[in-house]
Amino acid sequence: MVMDRTTLVRALKPLQRDGIVEAAQESPGSRAVGLRLTASGKETLVRASAQWRAPQAEFEAKFGEKRAKALCKSLFELTTME
Repeated sequence: MVMDRTTLVRALKPLQRDGIVEAAQESPGSRAVGLRLTASGKETLVRASAQWRAPQAEFEAKFGEKRAKALCKSLFELTTME
């Protein structure tokens, strides 16, 4: 997926504001900016991952692993169409 700079900055601002992601210049004189999860961001990711597992397991149990993967692939394709 390709995201233009404006969209990326707009998506990152709330994460930076909430202390989940921090940005830092890669090296002096460079315009490149590196992003990393803060300690709070890592905790948030762990909690979110745990909360994601149960509904994902239910989805796979309901449709079967093969069909669930096919459905996810189709949904991803639909959401990335230009």
